[in-house]
Amino acid sequence: MTVPKVAGLNCPNCGAAVAMRTFGQTVSVVCPNCNSILDAKDPNVAILQKAQWAQRIQPLIPLGSRGLFEGVKFEAIGFQVRTVNDPDDGPDSWSEYLLYNPIRGYRYLTEYHGHWNFVRVAQAVPEVESDTRVRLAGTSYRLDSAETAQTTYIIGEFPWIVQVGDTADVADYSAPPQILSRETTPEETVWSVGGYLEGSAVWQAFGLATTAPAAQGVATNQPSPFAPGTSLWGAAWKLIIAAFVLAMLFSAAGGHQVFRDSVVLASSPTVTPTFDVQGHESNLQIEARNQGSESFYVHYSLVDQASGQARSFARSVGKEDKAVVPFVKPGRYALRMEADPPGAQFDLTVRRGATSLTFFWIAAVLLVLPPLAQSFKRSSFERSRGQS
Repeated sequence: MTVPKVAGLNCPNCGAAVAMRTFGQTVSVVCPNCNSILDAKDPNVAILQKAQWAQRIQPLIPLGSRGLFEGVKFEAIGFQVRTVNDPDDGPDSWSEYLLYNPIRGYRYLTEYHGHWNFVRVAQAVPEVESDTRVRLAGTSYRLDSAETAQTTYIIGEFPWIVQVGDTADVADYSAPPQILSRETTPEETVWSVGGYLEGSAVWQAFGLATTAPAAQGVATNQPSPFAPGTSLWGAAWKLIIAAFVLAMLFSAAGGHQVFRDSVVLASSPTVTPTFDVQGHESNLQIEARNQGSESFYVHYSLVDQASGQARSFARSVGKEDKAVVPFVKPGRYALRMEADPPGAQFDLTVRRGATSLTFFWIAAVLLVLPPLAQSFKRSSFERSRGQS
């Protein structure tokens, strides 16, 4: 039986004129005046369902609007609201727009809390990988939700019988930026696949003068604005290795020796002969090599002979110890030393311009901060999925 090509009809409930955009392909249509759902296949225009809602819902995309998607212009001809009842959070709804092109046929545009998807019926049935994963066209999708959805509002026209109160079991699987949905009714199971769209892209496609509502939360298939960070980590590790090699090379060079002596620290403090530190401001490395078998502490004071100012610090010496005094200006210096316990004997060497691994570790920390921050942001984004 062919579907009659009806360009328009009158609502048998209220008498209002009802225009149809897809003519012979329309199966059910909603009267724009009284919201009765009419059977467009019936020459007598039977009423499938009288309006069962008191408040009208205005679609964000006006029906009759034409939008360009994937290089093809589609017209919005139908709109429905579907609702699930969460035992904890109560009713939760999303919107579906039916789009039509005379050559390409039907597509869908879904909207949930400002997140949009351009959807088409899948051409094949996905392969089941596990209880929570399916595969379609080489892409693995993860199960995000499985609920029973009820149609709670309808306007426009549809190529199938649709009524308020219709229910279907709906399961969504995601592989950002794609989403795969399974809709099951007693009559059939339909798979559809969609791609995520920003609200601004939808508004641009339809040429709407208003502004798209802001998206709330993170959608299950929303692409992350944060790169995986793999390239950042790779670059950071390469730079850290290069810095470490350079530090080792400079450390092996050891700097310029400015003083060397064997020291025995008795009960009273010992002061070395003065020594010159020349050139520009640089690090000063103080190396102590223990001549005994017992470890000890040395209390150092590097005394500037010109100003009398001292920089004091203490070190534990086992077999050997290398201490670095940073930012030492050129001048004449002496070391004042006191051992705990007294009687320590060691070889003392002072070098100017020695490399400190402290600077390497500071550089390493600074290098890992960008990829670490990127990874943290991406992880936080992923944890927020589905919480829109």
